[in-house]
Amino acid sequence: VVELPVALYDEGCDSCTTETFSLPGSVPLTMVDIPAGTFTMGTRVGEANEAPVRNVTIYRVFQLGLTEITQAQWIAVMGTTPWSGESYVLDDANAPATYVSWEDAQSFAQALSASSTNGAGASQTMRYMVASASMRHPSGTGPVQPSQ
Repeated sequence: VVELPVALYDEGCDSCTTETFSLPGSVPLTMVDIPAGTFTMGTRVGEANEAPVRNVTIYRVFQLGLTEITQAQWIAVMGTTPWSGESYVLDDANAPATYVSWEDAQSFAQALSASSTNGAGASQTMRYMVASASMRHPSGTGPVQPSQ
């Protein structure tokens, strides 16, 4: 899961540029610009996987989904419900899409890019949007890592 720089959280999206795309069925998908620049990532205290503190540089602006990919967004793009019949799933169109494999998430991003009706610029932008939120473990304990 890609974490936004702390400054974006602190300032809120009022200071961010967003763009909303219409998926099939008029399902909205809001993207936020991730600005180019350098920020500090990591911590000296906390979980071992959060260390070390380091500077990270983003060399060019890209867009990322403002929220986790919802069930409605997943269905609009993929037409499937991988969470059906699984435990601990909230049956709500605005709930996160869960039980999505790394490969499924990549297919989602490719399908999203291919089906973009917003012109070439939107397709290019959407290629940067990895369906990171769709890869969150349904327990909420962290991201699902790609298979080795």
